[in-house]
Amino acid sequence: MQPIHTFNVVPKLPAQLEPLRELVFNLWWTWEPQARGLFRHLDPALWHRTNHNPLRMLQLCRQARLTEVAEVTGSHGATEQRRVVLKYSVSPLLRVDPLPPQSPFSLSST
Repeated sequence: MQPIHTFNVVPKLPAQLEPLRELVFNLWWTWEPQARGLFRHLDPALWHRTNHNPLRMLQLCRQARLTEVAEVTGSHGATEQRRVVLKYSVSPLLRVDPLPPQSPFSLSST
């Protein structure tokens, strides 16, 4: 018997950890040791099991662990997260100027 539906259940990131969602889609984390440390801190065993893949790790991380990490706002992890996110947001290499609408590579329709 073939399955009718397949569901992929992923945990919901708490608001305090939401900046990690943007980081996983930018390769900046690969050359920034502090960024890799943020993901490792969430669950060292899972970080290793997912071969250091932060997107897969966030998909597989237990909701209870995400909530626990988010609630510890005064910890080293929260301070470190703010530091890494600030470093990421001010990095000139990460800023991309939008293409003008008349550009042949623009996604807007003319």
